[in-house]
Amino acid sequence: TQSSTRRYYYCVCRAFVTFTMESDDGGSAAQEMKKYLDRIMASGFKNSNRSASAKQELVTNAAARFSLGDSLAMEAVHACSSDKAFKRVLDLLISSLLEEAKELSVTETSTNISKAVCHLIIEHKERAEHESLSLDLMRQAIKSLDKAIKEEELDECRIISESMMAVARIPLAEAQRATYIPALILAGKVHAMASTYSEDTGFRRQQVDLLGRRLFALGSSAKPATSSEVNLAAPLIESLAKAEFEGTMIPAINFKISVDRSSTMESLHAFFDILLRENKGDYLENHLGGSTNFVRNAIQTCTDAGSTKRRDAVGVLRILAQASPAAGTAMISEQLSRAIKNMTLSSGSRECVVDAYKQVALSLLALRKTGTVVDDSGWRTMAEKYAFPSIDKSGANAQLVQDAREAWMELTKSGPKSSQK
Repeated sequence: TQSSTRRYYYCVCRAFVTFTMESDDGGSAAQEMKKYLDRIMASGFKNSNRSASAKQELVTNAAARFSLGDSLAMEAVHACSSDKAFKRVLDLLISSLLEEAKELSVTETSTNISKAVCHLIIEHKERAEHESLSLDLMRQAIKSLDKAIKEEELDECRIISESMMAVARIPLAEAQRATYIPALILAGKVHAMASTYSEDTGFRRQQVDLLGRRLFALGSSAKPATSSEVNLAAPLIESLAKAEFEGTMIPAINFKISVDRSSTMESLHAFFDILLRENKGDYLENHLGGSTNFVRNAIQTCTDAGSTKRRDAVGVLRILAQASPAAGTAMISEQLSRAIKNMTLSSGSRECVVDAYKQVALSLLALRKTGTVVDDSGWRTMAEKYAFPSIDKSGANAQLVQDAREAWMELTKSGPKSSQK
């Protein structure tokens, strides 16, 4: 019967998954493996003591793949404790996904296995921050797919790509946060492997639209992406054309800023840092003011006593100054000056404003040292009209005041003596 067949292949799956979990530090996993293999052998699976045979049986049988996608893959994801274990599970999942794609339609199993691949990558990334894991699992997944997929397998590429996109479309929830990122990256990589679809702009529009909607949690009460999540999405952000940024990212950013300005600053800080690193800082120039008004929103976050993202807001201002050394720095300097005149500002808000002045000056000094030709003709005026008076009258920490003044003095090679005692 179908149920007995599935139970049988559940045992096959469980045996091989346990094998992949065999740790380097002891025999408990090996004992579990033997127990499950013994059960399988009792059911008539003759070559179950050989991992290659078990894997072949697992990968090529639809019932076994169903069991893997149904629950066992996620058990394996959470049980991994070493780079070797993560790689074994990844190889198993990729092999199963490739085999499932031969069905030539997106199935529940292909989607579930794709989801497990993405969870595996996220799990490894999170563990690597605290444990001694060094494997780049995203790169390994791309390498495995590239090696396995042949040029003529265009239909299989389409199924794998669509299965990954199905994962990216799953509504945001804490239990699956960030899985959309490897899903979008892998979908794009597999899509590109099939040259027939290389000029399919429809796929690219879907990919970029989903990226914006997920990073900034549109249609959801969830928080926007954290800095680590944005950095994981760097390959997608780096590839953005200016028209894509304007047409897709800006509307998403505008919406999220309007409902959760403070949390969005963390996302923007990491996002803008990637753009600047890719020499795409000019994407930001049209949005210093206007309806998006990155400058005003960052400064309001600085001066919001309840904000926990002040450091990110300062980082945003630093990047905006580097992206637009003339107009951007002028706007930032003037608006910081206005902000500091608010007598009701808390001491923390005042120190955030002074730190913003300091970081803006340091970022411009760093830009100058790169040899980049910039219009610095207005910097002295900004310093004398806005920066020095605001810093001196801020009432902020004396050391911070001194550091901020010195940064602007170095930037302009000028400056009145401090009036703060």
